[in-house]
Amino acid sequence: MTRTAVSHICFSWLLLALGGCDVAPDPSGASVTAIVGGDIVTGTGDEPLRGATVLIADDRIEAIGPADEIDVPPEATVIDARGKTVLPGIINAHVHTNRDQRAVLRAFLEDGVTTICETGGPTETAAALREAGRAPDVARAFSSGRVVTAPGGYPSARSEAVVRSFDSVATAEEAVAEVAADGADYLKITLQPIDFFNLGEGDTSLPVPEADEIRAAVRTAHELGLLARAHIHSPELLEQALDAGVDVVEHILFSLPADETMLTLYEQGGLFLEQLPDAERVIDVLVDADVFLVPTLENETEAVPTLLKPEYSEQDLEVLRAFAFDIVGAYHGKGGKIALGNDWNGFHSIELGMPMREMEMLEASGLTPMEIIQAGTLHAATVCGQDERLGTLEVGKLADVLIVDGDASTDIQALDQVDKVLRDGVVVFDAKAPT
Repeated sequence: MTRTAVSHICFSWLLLALGGCDVAPDPSGASVTAIVGGDIVTGTGDEPLRGATVLIADDRIEAIGPADEIDVPPEATVIDARGKTVLPGIINAHVHTNRDQRAVLRAFLEDGVTTICETGGPTETAAALREAGRAPDVARAFSSGRVVTAPGGYPSARSEAVVRSFDSVATAEEAVAEVAADGADYLKITLQPIDFFNLGEGDTSLPVPEADEIRAAVRTAHELGLLARAHIHSPELLEQALDAGVDVVEHILFSLPADETMLTLYEQGGLFLEQLPDAERVIDVLVDADVFLVPTLENETEAVPTLLKPEYSEQDLEVLRAFAFDIVGAYHGKGGKIALGNDWNGFHSIELGMPMREMEMLEASGLTPMEIIQAGTLHAATVCGQDERLGTLEVGKLADVLIVDGDASTDIQALDQVDKVLRDGVVVFDAKAPT
């Protein structure tokens, strides 16, 4: 075992220095919980630890490793996880919610999603969401607050309250500083040159920021300690955003022409990856930039097409899905980093809770169950700016833990069989508890 692997399973640097990983009874009086016998998937990308133990002291991971290397204190509360998978709570990195917030956060938690990250909301509802997420029995909640973009840019036509616009380098800096002061956990900038919700209704072009304005917005976000997440729908704007230093790209339509959508290309009979000669180069540019992609496949290939084109058959949707899977598969195959998010918003057909459909689509795009878990844990925590305390089962991190029936490392459907959910080391949902 490598020294790095040992550091993942020992509960303190002191024990490492002493050369052992046995756990003595905690003299501090901390509440101790031991999850024993399960197959542990840490979210780090390491292979599962079979029949292993996770030790939790108060709200933090205290130790993790093979059962014979960890002594469970006699006063510990023991959770038997034999035949189950123990993994970090799932994080949905791209949602929208501005109503029934506590109920929504509780429903996410009960389905194994211990954290949600909102990507665009009015200042007041974003603040309310963050506050609701501080309750101990619901999913944690983070938010970008208002998105920043050019005046009249997406999604201004749908909701002015969600947008803080700017029209110069100076006002871009001011806009980002204002959103940050409102409490944003990360920045979201929208760069969408076409209003695909009003296709066929006259001029559907939308204003987008200039390249120097994008650079100013991203630079200011970074100076304020915020990641910059960009909603993008064209190669030209993608490259401008990457040149500006954005950290995350939202959605999958980055290989389409600026004045087209997946739906219009499909109806013209051209929705094939090989018919988009720029697609491979754009994918290479994105991979080389070493940013994260949040594909929101379920929204892009099912929810939005069904909303805009209710006449589409299942065969139509299958063509859209195949195209999207080709793009995401090519990106993943070249080493691109993916984070889990399905764009749930409470209005479309996307179901509240564990994003199983999104996970199934990632699997169809070529990701393994272990890669999907990492997308929904470490990578999702990273794009939400929370990877230092959430997203993996590692010593010192908050003990947001999901226990599911079956082997999630080989069968992603196991994530739909939630047994228990812990937040801050406390069992907050037990499927077998009396209702």
